Amino acid sequence: MVVHRRSNHDAWCLRIVKACYYAFIGKFLIMILIWWLWGRILDDQRSDRLYFWWNYILSPAIAEFGVTAFVYQWMRKRWGTLQVRRYVLLFMLVFFCVFLTLVYRVVEVLLCTFILPIVVSTIFSDWKILRNISAASFVLVPSCVVLVHHAAGHEEMIWIEMWTALALLLGAYLLARILIQFNRDNLESLRASYESQADMEEMLRRDLFTGLFNRSVFARILPQMIEKCRKEKIPLTLALLDLDDFKQLNDSFGHAYGDEVLLLLSEILLRQEKYGVLAFRYGGEEFALLFEDLSKEKVMQICESMQQQLMEECQKRYNCQITFSCGLASLTPDIKDGNELFCLADRAMYEAKIGGKNKIMFSEEIICQ
Repeated sequence: MVVHRRSNHDAWCLRIVKACYYAFIGKFLIMILIWWLWGRILDDQRSDRLYFWWNYILSPAIAEFGVTAFVYQWMRKRWGTLQVRRYVLLFMLVFFCVFLTLVYRVVEVLLCTFILPIVVSTIFSDWKILRNISAASFVLVPSCVVLVHHAAGHEEMIWIEMWTALALLLGAYLLARILIQFNRDNLESLRASYESQADMEEMLRRDLFTGLFNRSVFARILPQMIEKCRKEKIPLTLALLDLDDFKQLNDSFGHAYGDEVLLLLSEILLRQEKYGVLAFRYGGEEFALLFEDLSKEKVMQICESMQQQLMEECQKRYNCQITFSCGLASLTPDIKDGNELFCLADRAMYEAKIGGKNKIMFSEEIICQ
């Protein structure tokens, strides 16, 4: 999620830099049009036209495209942290506001451009960035007003335009705070909705009584695991477990007692997750386990340990011995699909049942017999 958000923010930074690039192309073409009309309509002196060309068209274009190209490379190559790239982008906009104001000296219009970095900072929903960019704009606006009017000799207009510009910046800052809070509230709402949906999906994947994965999840995961293990050339073993004499247990002690035994076995199966084992309730008193990247010896060891835990805990809790029979089948090149693997494990479990119960058998043992 974090990686996705970082790449998404980088994409937005690149879009903003590209937007500046296209805006400067448009401005460059408009200024050339003004320069051409000036010569055609006003028939002004050549020296004035050259002065206009250099000071208001070519020099600003070189600076604008140079800075934009530099920042674009910064964003594309992801220099620095994500936070640094955000500041580079926003201070590029602040620089352009100062640059355009001082070059063209149309204070009444260009002071409004200082609102742009404040508004753009709302994309990142970061209070600290908003405060820093706003503080920079509040400092630079009066400086630009003083510099431009002092150079032009219009000191009487300084205070009017300065306070007007600062009022606009304050309004933009307050609006940006509202937008950030709105974005954060929406994000929190989306996160809560996502978590609720994830919880519901998890409930649908789990058996409500035991907490194990259900049969439909087993049917979906088994083919995926087979494909993965074949591709990565790692072992995969399927185990099918069935409680011995479970019907007799229910008839003798009641279904509530049988339910407790089912929960106890489910707890034991869930403990095997530390080995990367996936446990499923296949139906009734029958369970399935998938052992990925574990040797046959390790699988046998885990199954024997579970068998021993069940007997010991039942003896301790209920003062009786309860066992299960287990059939194991390992994935081999000649096994076509999950159905065949399941059938082999099921056959092994059946042989364990008729062979005296409380046994663990590999499908290979049956074939050898």
